[in-house]
Amino acid sequence: MKYPHALSLGLALAALLQAGVLAAAGSADWLARMAQALRTQNYEGVLVYAQGGRMESMRIVHRYRDGREQERLQALSGDPREIHRDGDTVTCILPEERAIKAERRAFRGLLPDLGRSPIEEIAAHYELEELGSAQLVGRSCRAVSVRPRDAYRYGYRMWIDEQTALPLKVELLDAEGEPLEQVMFTQISYPASIEDSAFKPARTAAHDFVWIRRQPATDATPAARGWTVARLPPGFRLVMQERQTMPGLHEPVAHMVFTDGLATVSAFIAPPGVPRKLKGLSRRGAVSAYAHRVDDFHVTVVGEVPPATVEMIANELRYMPADATVERQTP
Repeated sequence: MKYPHALSLGLALAALLQAGVLAAAGSADWLARMAQALRTQNYEGVLVYAQGGRMESMRIVHRYRDGREQERLQALSGDPREIHRDGDTVTCILPEERAIKAERRAFRGLLPDLGRSPIEEIAAHYELEELGSAQLVGRSCRAVSVRPRDAYRYGYRMWIDEQTALPLKVELLDAEGEPLEQVMFTQISYPASIEDSAFKPARTAAHDFVWIRRQPATDATPAARGWTVARLPPGFRLVMQERQTMPGLHEPVAHMVFTDGLATVSAFIAPPGVPRKLKGLSRRGAVSAYAHRVDDFHVTVVGEVPPATVEMIANELRYMPADATVERQTP
C-alpha cells in the first residue's frame, strides 16, 4: 500500500520541479524580451527615481532608428540637468556648474542594462521567478523576481509591460529583500516615430560652459596598459578596459568595467601624485565604493553592488610595471 503513495508523492515532486523549471524559463524569456525592448523600442514619458528619502522626477525620450540608439533624460525636479546618450557617447549638461561633461560609456543609466549577455549567464547567478500580474500606468505588467544566489550582488523586482516588454517599475533590493532604490514610470507612451527636435537640449545658450571631455587614450593590449585583476567575484568578467585623458592630469586614468550581465562595477586607477578623495569603504544608497593605493597609484572601485564586491575587486587589482607603457599626454 505504501508504493502507490510513494509513486504519487514522486509524481507530485516531479510536477513541482517541472513547474519551477517552466517558471524560470518564463522569467528568462521576459528578461530577454525586456533587454531587446529597452534598446529597440521608441518610448517617452515621465519616471520617478526614489532612493532613501530622496525622490526625483525626470522626463525620458528614447528612440531607435536605423540601428542607432538615442536617449534624453531631463530633470523635472532638483538641480536642472540633462543627460543625452547617442550610441555609447554620453553628454551631461549641468547648468548649476556651467559645465558640459562628455564621455564614452557602455552602460545604461536609470533603467536596468542586460547588455548583450545571454540570459542563461545571468540565471547562473540569479534565481528568476514570475510573481504574477499587476497594473501600472494603466497597462498590464508581468512581475519578475531576480534574486542573487550569493552575497556579491543585489536583487531586483521588475514589472514588465506585457505588450511592449519595457520595465515600467524596477526595484533594487538588499539582502533582506528591502528596496534600496526604485525607478517607476508615472506616464509612458510608445510613439511610432520621434522627431529630432525631441533630443535638443532645453538650454542651448551654453557658449560659456566649460567642456569636460573624457576621451580614450591610445593603448595596446591589456598587459601593455599595466593592469590586470587576479580574481573576480563569481560571475563577473572584464568587459571594457581603456585609459582616459582627464582635464588637469598629464597622464591617463585607467578605466576597467566588470559585469555579471546585470550588475556593473567600474575601477578607476589614477596615476601617482593625484590627491586622494576617497579612502577605504564608503556607501551612498545602493552605491558602494572602495579606495586604496596599489604601489603609488590610487585605485577606486565603485558600483551598485554590495561592499564585499568592490572591496574584493580593488584588492585583486595588480600592476605589472615590467609590461606597462606609460604615455604622457596633455588634455
